[in-house]
Amino acid sequence: VPDDLMTWFYLASQHWVASRTDEAIDAFERVVEYYNRDPSRYGVAVRSVTVAYSYVGLIRGLLLRRRLTEAESVAYGALGTFPDNPDIRFQAGLVHMELGSLALARDEFEKAAATKLSGYGLIGMSDRSIQAWRANKLVADIDFQLDDRKAAYEGYTRVLPAIPDDFDEWHILYARLVEMASSLKHFEALPQWTLKYLEHRP
Repeated sequence: VPDDLMTWFYLASQHWVASRTDEAIDAFERVVEYYNRDPSRYGVAVRSVTVAYSYVGLIRGLLLRRRLTEAESVAYGALGTFPDNPDIRFQAGLVHMELGSLALARDEFEKAAATKLSGYGLIGMSDRSIQAWRANKLVADIDFQLDDRKAAYEGYTRVLPAIPDDFDEWHILYARLVEMASSLKHFEALPQWTLKYLEHRP
């Protein structure tokens, strides 16, 4: 394969779709490597879409393979180049979660949710659900893990309307809302959360 960033990106994408994770990782690494050799060679569109999403694919692949130290290093490099890319922020948050750095993960998810997109960033956004609900839900999940019940309860109730109907963990979410409504003495909300839990439990 020639020293061509777009060719490697195409190959990486094909490997990813076919679940050839190791081959996808290698090809995404090539894209990043070629870009970093001479960033000035590439226009805004290639930078904002091709290169940014090679970083996303690379981090996701490394996470899948549990190569967490490498994933963290790549995430830091990606954020240095693309500080306003919510997909990269989200992946960096997932890396921190896997490493047990919950405060750092929470910070990345908050930034992913709050990033204002414009220009090529809008074209490049590959996963709209990150800003719609996933990042904020993970912030609430972390608050729950850290036993900040008030923040978790408020976070979950804010994000609930944006979560799609086919979300497969409704029962966990409603079980947590029942538990927290009780411990926070929001007794008026207990019946609705209890009924929702009963409706969604497996």
